[in-house]
Amino acid sequence: MKKTTVIALSLAVITMACQKSPDTVTQNDVVHISASDAMDADSLTQSGEQLVSPYTFHLASQAFDMALAKDPTNMKAQFYSALLKRLMTMKGILSRLQPYVQRYGDTKRYSDMIQKIPNSPLKNFLLDGPQDISTVEGVQQVLANYRDGADALRTFIASNPDLQLTLNMNPYVFQQRILENYQDSCVVSNNDNGGFSVDCPTTHALEMQVNYGDLIALKQEAAGEVLYMSLYTSYSFNGTEALLAKASSGYTNVTGQQLFAAMKAADAGNLLAYNSLNGIHDLGADGVKAAKIALSMQNDLCKTGTASPQNRPGFMFKDGICIGSGDNTAAQSLALVERALAGVIQIDLTDSAGVVRPEKIDALAWARNPVQNLSQILPSSYDNCGNAVELPDATMDGVFVNADAYLYLPAPQTCAHKLSVR
Repeated sequence: MKKTTVIALSLAVITMACQKSPDTVTQNDVVHISASDAMDADSLTQSGEQLVSPYTFHLASQAFDMALAKDPTNMKAQFYSALLKRLMTMKGILSRLQPYVQRYGDTKRYSDMIQKIPNSPLKNFLLDGPQDISTVEGVQQVLANYRDGADALRTFIASNPDLQLTLNMNPYVFQQRILENYQDSCVVSNNDNGGFSVDCPTTHALEMQVNYGDLIALKQEAAGEVLYMSLYTSYSFNGTEALLAKASSGYTNVTGQQLFAAMKAADAGNLLAYNSLNGIHDLGADGVKAAKIALSMQNDLCKTGTASPQNRPGFMFKDGICIGSGDNTAAQSLALVERALAGVIQIDLTDSAGVVRPEKIDALAWARNPVQNLSQILPSSYDNCGNAVELPDATMDGVFVNADAYLYLPAPQTCAHKLSVR
């Protein structure tokens, strides 16, 4: 599961790196941001905005919760709360994983990693939890919580597609973005003396606009995260802890055969109660709808034709939302996805012998009616190379309508030695 975006995952507001250098503020400079029950909802929301940063996002979330307790209709607080929800699921994660690391990982390396994290509210947040995760299913539950947090952002945007907000950036955190806003605002004009003048108004330099274009992009990112996490939170991987630990530490000789054998020995591979497979169709349909809207508005969302700060200056996604091309590739891809969502499609696939076959595929059959245990579809036997040679279900849970999935298994090979399962 080598994906560096599991915690920070491309949040446009959160993942902007802090551009401020250590000598920017003198020892006498103090930034004071407060949040208390004595403040009204708008004031609490303003305080929360100034705490939106990679190191204090959890404090911002608390301020937005306080604002919503006073005024549940505050749209800016609702937006930020939905935006931060998935990150809040990581509270205490460094402590929670301690038992798992002690059983299957490198405890010294893990401890050293924690020690190197700068002392900050963020470090306290990541350590503020019980030591309660000792199995891979425990890890999967955390990922499921993160998945649900991402889905909360997606559903919030779906419910508020016309939302328009002006966000106020903390000048100490978003210096680079503010400088870019200032530069982008400069206007050159000729003067009466044969020269020119440059005016750079600062009125909106600390602001970031959000409208339908930014919401489309944010919703698509959230949907992608939900889909990605769904693949890891649908079936139990119980019994594979040791192999997964080896794989994550750089051990490269962990094969699918070994993982499946470990799962079978542990009677794992069961469909988890909190799986989200039945929502994948709606994710796809929603994604196609949003992409069509973005494609029809490329003149507004991608004015220059390619990603550029000139596309949407002042907006969250200032480089634009550029998804089209002159050869109509994007529209054709969307049409194919739409047909796949509707049911069976016919596409050309190359089998293990190199023959191109017209194949009937029901791409989402496995999500509509998932098997109760992966043993029903995982390979039942392997060759000496570790390649699957036999399938218990030739339809692969209904995906291959003609029940000929075996045609696409790897071609037979000659191996120098039999693969050893460690």
